[in-house]
Amino acid sequence: MMDAKTKGFLENIKPNPVKRASYEKLIEIKKNSDENIELIEKKINTMLKIDDEEKRNIIVNLIAALDYYIHEIIIWGIVEITSNKFPKGKKYEGFLLSIKHIKNIFDNKNNLEKETFCEKELKKEIINSLKKKTYQKWKSIKEGLEHILPDEQLELISNLTTGGQGNNDKFDIEKLNSLNEKRDSIVHNCDRDYHNNSKKNCIDFDCKECCDYIILIINSIHKVISNYDKTKPEENEKEEDKEL
Repeated sequence: MMDAKTKGFLENIKPNPVKRASYEKLIEIKKNSDENIELIEKKINTMLKIDDEEKRNIIVNLIAALDYYIHEIIIWGIVEITSNKFPKGKKYEGFLLSIKHIKNIFDNKNNLEKETFCEKELKKEIINSLKKKTYQKWKSIKEGLEHILPDEQLELISNLTTGGQGNNDKFDIEKLNSLNEKRDSIVHNCDRDYHNNSKKNCIDFDCKECCDYIILIINSIHKVISNYDKTKPEENEKEEDKEL
């Protein structure tokens, strides 16, 4: 007969879940994103006093880190959907690749020899298609995510800014738009006087607070998308198709 101690031990053993390839890619994206942010955090934490010039660099790098993360998530989603590993997003079919990009995929001899879908080539062409787009303001971020997420998940994304359905990760989109305006002024030198190179506008933001804010946005979006992936949406779609 099994003793209580052994029984308790066995009851606490949880089966090792099979890791989905899509989720592994999500982990890699988040890891790279975190490393980008950590470099900025380290700079903020090690400087005794941050002058205006450093603040300019920090805000530009923070917005770039957010832009990078959203680009990677959109690329991930489009590849998963196109390779039939994920259901279509709301506006997936509105994501266009030029004939030139499509031809590049078919011109790859390895693709033709293997007669298989080449994820690497597709990813490269998606990157080419997205390289002139920016995902820095909330409107463009939402539009980008519409390519890879269905309505229910997009609603969860919207709740991140409204606190809908008891969401505790709420953030203010006006703050993001304001940071973007500062960033645009900085990179285009609109906040300088060309005659004497003096600053026209006071850089009056807290770098640590801005960094925490960008981290909150990235973590909140990643949480929604990771949870969506864990539901195995492609299997749910097959079940729905059977019922029809």
